Amino acid sequence: MVWLELKQMVDVLGIAELVLVGIFCMEVMEVTLGTAADRKTRIWKWVCVILSTALIYQLIAFGSEMLVLHVLAPREGSWQDDVLLSLVFNGIYLFCNTLRRLLPMAMSYAGGIWLYRQGRSAKAFAL
Repeated sequence: MVWLELKQMVDVLGIAELVLVGIFCMEVMEVTLGTAADRKTRIWKWVCVILSTALIYQLIAFGSEMLVLHVLAPREGSWQDDVLLSLVFNGIYLFCNTLRRLLPMAMSYAGGIWLYRQGRSAKAFAL
């Protein structure tokens, strides 16, 4: 029961972090590109970035949970104590965590090219 409550609290904190990072990236992109947009357009862009980031995060979390359940399922041989398996899971965890941290910045960079069609300004933003 405590584990479920802790997981829900982490999910709420993750969503709050996601919203704040998404809004921050959109604001930085607005300032960097120097393009005026009305309020409706800004809100629409924020919603696109935040929802697509949330979707990608949930797909990563779902995929990693399914992988863990598949590998740790009871089998003929014992896989739980394998050192190589532990290293693989640590590598997957580091990759997913790195992707989680870099994803809003990468999406803002892509949005600078896709939404504004200004590759030069988007490249300056990435630096």
